[in-house]
Amino acid sequence: MARIRTIKPEFWDSPDTAKASLRARLLYISMWNLADDYGIGDGNFKRIIGFAFPNDDLTVSEIPRLIAEVSRTFSVMFFDYEGRPYYWIPSWETHQRTEKRAKQRVPYPDSPKTLDSSGQIDGGGKSAASVGSSGAGTGEQGNRGTGERELGNTCPASPDEFIDWYLEYPRKESKGAAEKAYAKARKIATAEELIEGAIRYRDDPNREQQYTKLPATWLNAKCWEDGPLPEKNAPARPSTSERRLQAGFELLQQTRNGQLELGA
Repeated sequence: MARIRTIKPEFWDSPDTAKASLRARLLYISMWNLADDYGIGDGNFKRIIGFAFPNDDLTVSEIPRLIAEVSRTFSVMFFDYEGRPYYWIPSWETHQRTEKRAKQRVPYPDSPKTLDSSGQIDGGGKSAASVGSSGAGTGEQGNRGTGERELGNTCPASPDEFIDWYLEYPRKESKGAAEKAYAKARKIATAEELIEGAIRYRDDPNREQQYTKLPATWLNAKCWEDGPLPEKNAPARPSTSERRLQAGFELLQQTRNGQLELGA
């Protein structure tokens, strides 16, 4: 659950802030919202990104690089506790003050890891994608006890799985409705079918952004089963009323030309 946090004026002219890209600055602030009263938050990459940028088009390949930038610039650290990924903000006490803290559920890490500029764990040789993530990627499952976790398949209709699909879909609106529609769609289609359908729809050269379906509408209509969109310049198909009108006109013409025998 997101929480209300404060931003000190000193944050904006901090040397660390100056080093970070605009997206990394915004992501770091969003991680304050996600963190508990001790500066510890869920370390799943796609959940962090999905919270910070629900309406932005970030590809799966961009996620580890952006997380790595926040880690190395602001010294955010990642660790595992009881098989789950978390992050910790060491400068939490400097930025935030909580008078009535909730009970601490996750202890401070014994051996947290930072990510270097290439997206690797400092000194560990593991990629950023292997820390605190589960979702689309290599399809391999690493050792949860050591933090070596590759992006892999998740359980059906899990939040991670939905975010994998949502990141590929070309329109980012009404996320809550989309998540419900996704869970319903997963009962009749695989995660791979839904993602492939979203990518096919996103990359269709005849799709126009202004007419792109809402995510929930696309899912509820089973559009992952659809073929390519009609060509933009193709002649429009006559409507039912237009076809009936044309048939009536042809019938009248045939009658005038004596081509029809009228009954008595």
